[in-house]
Amino acid sequence: MSPRKLQNEIKQYFRADNSVWSNYKNSIASEFAQINYQDLSDHLLREFNRKIVNLGLSGDLMFAPFDAGFRFTGSSIDTTIPSALLDFYFAEDRTLVPRIGATPSFARASIGNYYGPNRIVVNGSSTPITQNTSIINGRTFWTSSVGGPGEYDYQATYNGTRWAMRIRYWIDGEEYEETNYLAAIGSEWRPEDADWSGTGITVVAGNTFGIVRAATNEPRFEYDPVTLECLGWLVEDSSTNYVFPSATLTSQIRTTTAVTHTLSFYGTGTVTLSGTHSATIVGTGATTRTTYTFSPNFGSLSLTVTGSVTSAQLERKSAASSYIETISGTVTRSADVLQYTDISSFYNETAGALFCQLIVKGISSDFSSAWFGSPQNGIRMQNSDSLAGVIINDEQGQFSDTIGSVAYGASRKAAMAFQDNGSAIICLNGTLGTQDDEVLLPTSENGGIEPTNLALFTNQNSIIKSFRYYSVRLSNSQLQTLTSP
Repeated sequence: MSPRKLQNEIKQYFRADNSVWSNYKNSIASEFAQINYQDLSDHLLREFNRKIVNLGLSGDLMFAPFDAGFRFTGSSIDTTIPSALLDFYFAEDRTLVPRIGATPSFARASIGNYYGPNRIVVNGSSTPITQNTSIINGRTFWTSSVGGPGEYDYQATYNGTRWAMRIRYWIDGEEYEETNYLAAIGSEWRPEDADWSGTGITVVAGNTFGIVRAATNEPRFEYDPVTLECLGWLVEDSSTNYVFPSATLTSQIRTTTAVTHTLSFYGTGTVTLSGTHSATIVGTGATTRTTYTFSPNFGSLSLTVTGSVTSAQLERKSAASSYIETISGTVTRSADVLQYTDISSFYNETAGALFCQLIVKGISSDFSSAWFGSPQNGIRMQNSDSLAGVIINDEQGQFSDTIGSVAYGASRKAAMAFQDNGSAIICLNGTLGTQDDEVLLPTSENGGIEPTNLALFTNQNSIIKSFRYYSVRLSNSQLQTLTSP
């Protein structure tokens, strides 16, 4: 948006809304960062400062220093990156609740699995507390083995409003003393994330890692198998495991189609493929996942198993997804869906920017990192082995660019910025794409439909460390700062 058009908007807006005027201030700073317009400080900034005073808004919003006529008298405007209106720290916070902004809705219509802490520890005890296969009140059930004389056993369950911990001290093989503790009311997914202060007990995650079960609609946070650090939120599309039983794989014959397949398993055993594809895959360790991607023909695939082959999976995908347990037949894991169905409280139809840091594990059809609106009227950023940005207004393409090449499994930082009647550009790991300077965003003023929804990381098959949405068009240099490796 030009400074003159921005000035006219400011003249005609009379609501005393701090958030709106904060957005205007960010837009002005963004304009100044891109081009030092000669009339910017004499006209636009003076108009803005006068309006802040007349509406009785916070003086912190004003561009300072200024003279008696509210004209900006400084030599430069602070062009540091403004605050985001949505700010997620998935890896650090291990939650889908943003530090700034409204909380989106999340759903996954099935149980899932992830690699993470598979033990919890109570009061520093050496007694391992592990997941049970049961789901109680929408949460997995944690328990230890029954203790012997002079020992303790533990049981953690979610009662619908809070976590409860049962501790039993065994006097002998038949008698015990039982004490029950209640954490603060909350909706945490794991017992160590609950607030146990005031109960006199400590509940923490153990230092052993492995495959962990997540209940239906429970977000999953993936950990690095080597460093054991939390990498971020695991988001995947739907996938099916075609081998069964998966816990300990047996020799079997399965039907393949002429698409890419990936076989994965743990253990030191061997899986020999024959029929629609021929190969021998040797496992590399009991705690190491071995994967093999191949393109079979249509027909019958024989899998001959020798040795230890556990947590096995055969998918029609280009990369292995999280483990899907099977027993007597194929099992399908549902897609992770994170979205805002109403973005009216934060979306700016005239300008914006997106940023995310993520690890792409693989792609599927119709994937996106962030998607405002619809295919006919929308703004979309996509991460695969490259970065793409697309803007469509009233079914007419306004912007499209693809840049870079990042290996699957490698971390990357990606951003996209856009402004109505202005420019759009993408940036990957500090490298800018090709800027388009004639962009119309999807709005009714431009003959389109303003987006009302935001879908995040649809079919992305990735681990997301962080995500931000800005209601202003960040400058190109700001995009490079954000995405610098």
